[in-house]
Amino acid sequence: MKWIIAFLIISLSTLTHAQGILHKLEIKASEEDAEQKGEFVNLVDFKLGVGWNLGEGRLSGLYFRDAFITSGAEIQSAYLHLTTQNDFSESLAIRIRVEDSAYPSLYDDSTALLNNRAFVPIEVRWNIPNTSKGKKIISPNLASALNQLILRPDWEPSSNINLILEAEPIGNDTQRVVYNFYSYDQNDPERRPQLRVFIDSAFINSVYPVNVTNSINAYPNPAQDHVNVVLSKEFIGKEYHVFDIMGKPVLSGKIRSKKTKLDLHEVNAGIYFFKISGAQETATRIIKQ
Repeated sequence: MKWIIAFLIISLSTLTHAQGILHKLEIKASEEDAEQKGEFVNLVDFKLGVGWNLGEGRLSGLYFRDAFITSGAEIQSAYLHLTTQNDFSESLAIRIRVEDSAYPSLYDDSTALLNNRAFVPIEVRWNIPNTSKGKKIISPNLASALNQLILRPDWEPSSNINLILEAEPIGNDTQRVVYNFYSYDQNDPERRPQLRVFIDSAFINSVYPVNVTNSINAYPNPAQDHVNVVLSKEFIGKEYHVFDIMGKPVLSGKIRSKKTKLDLHEVNAGIYFFKISGAQETATRIIKQ
C-alpha cells in the first residue's frame, strides 16, 4: 500500500480539476423507512406520512446506509427528494432532525421513532406547499445539519444517516393535515426517498490528491454503471486493481487490450484509484456517482 500513501501527500499542483462528487443515497430495504401514527410504528407500507390527524401526530423516519462521506468533509449541499403519494391541498411546516450517531439503530415496530435517539443541535424547517400527486418535492439544504454529524470522532465512510421528519404543532385537534409520500415498498425505484449530497472539488482534491498519469485515460469520469480505462500497450497482460479511499480493493483483473471496461454496478458511490501492478507511478482516480 506504499503507493497509496505516496499519492496522498503529492503536491496540489498535480491535481485534476473536477466540479465535485454527488452522492445519491437511497433507501435500500423495507425496514429502512418507517411511519409512526400515534404510538404505532409501521415498517411496511406503500406510503409514509408526516402531519396531524385529529390531534394524533404522524412522523416518518428515513435511514440511509453507507453514506461514503469522509470524516471532516465539507458538504456543500444536501437535499431530500420525495414524491407525493396523493394530492395535498394544504401547506405544512415540518422539521427534519438528523440523528447524532454514526451507526443509528434500525427501526423497530415496537419502539417509537424518537425513543433513545439523540439529534444534532441543528434542525431544518421545511414549509411544504400544496402540491399534486406524483410530484417531486425537494427539501431545504440540509448541509449545516449533516456537517455537524460528520464531525463525530467515530464517523467513517461506511457510516449511516438517519433522518426524522416531524410536523410542527398546528394548534387544532380537529384538523387533518397529513402529507403522504412514497416509501421504499412501492414498486417504482424512481419514487423512493433519496438524499442527494454534494461535496465540491476543493474538498475532494485537498484530501485525496492523486498523480494522474497521461498513460491512463478513464471515461466517462465521473461514471455510473461502467467506466472505460484506456492504457498504453505496454500494460497489456498486467494485473490491475481498484482501491477505495481507505485502501481496500474492490475490483481486480487482467488487462487484455488497450481498453478495459470496468463494471461498477456493485460499487458504492465514491472515489476510487485504478492501479496497475508493478507500475509504481501509474494510477488514476475514478469517481463513481
